[in-house]
Amino acid sequence: MSSPVITDIKVMTLRRADIPPWNLIRVDTNQGRVGAGRSLLGWGLRPVIDNYLKPLLIGQDPRDIDRLYTKMGHQWAGGNALSGLVVTAMSGIEIALWDLTGKLAGLPVYRLLGGKFRPHPSVPHGDARRHPRLRLVQAWADELRAEGWTAIKTVDVESLSARYDPEYREVGHERMSRR
Repeated sequence: MSSPVITDIKVMTLRRADIPPWNLIRVDTNQGRVGAGRSLLGWGLRPVIDNYLKPLLIGQDPRDIDRLYTKMGHQWAGGNALSGLVVTAMSGIEIALWDLTGKLAGLPVYRLLGGKFRPHPSVPHGDARRHPRLRLVQAWADELRAEGWTAIKTVDVESLSARYDPEYREVGHERMSRR
């Protein structure tokens, strides 16, 4: 079979009224395999990918991740390549390339990036009597477990700073930075 070649890069923007848009990025190949990535920074990502990054990558081998990431960065040298929408778009594409490369190799991405560090992930837990919303998360986790999932990652980004630092006094808890 011939080497895989990137045939398309697609962006789907997910919008909710209460958070900035999230962008899901899909890299397609001539072999019918796809890789998925995401970029959190919202508005304006699609034109950066469609008009500047996608043309650089069509026809390239998706397994050459470092070379392709460097190529995208060189395209933007001096044009905010290390900040903002450009690096967010590049990072989302890079995640999709790693996902795709893992699928092509028949390996989970953690194996490609150096292997397992811990035998089992440690997962925090809480007391549902103290945290009423934890019951909702537990119900969701039970549903996922029934589907065969072994771990989940979730965070309530919108309320973390307000909950733990309601006056926004601590450095890094700026109201608009989502940190």
